[in-house]
Amino acid sequence: SKTLEYMASGTPLLTTKLKGIPKEYYDYIYLFEDEDIEEMAIKIKSILLYNQEELDRFGSNARKFVFKEKNHKIQTKAIIDFIYKEIRK
Repeated sequence: SKTLEYMASGTPLLTTKLKGIPKEYYDYIYLFEDEDIEEMAIKIKSILLYNQEELDRFGSNARKFVFKEKNHKIQTKAIIDFIYKEIRK
């Protein structure tokens, strides 16, 4: 997914709370809670107040999460497990 690619880049991500984004990602991305323009402006302004070190750390944590929890071996195992589960039905 694009979200996963952005997280893997190590760049902090700010996005709307889409249904397709797994909740396990929420600790690693900045989210707009709703699509209200005023709330979005507040969120953007608050993030702009973070120092570069905080932003770098946040992005780095997202990157580490992706490479540890969403790497090709783990994703392949999840697909194989899903296929076996479906076959056994």
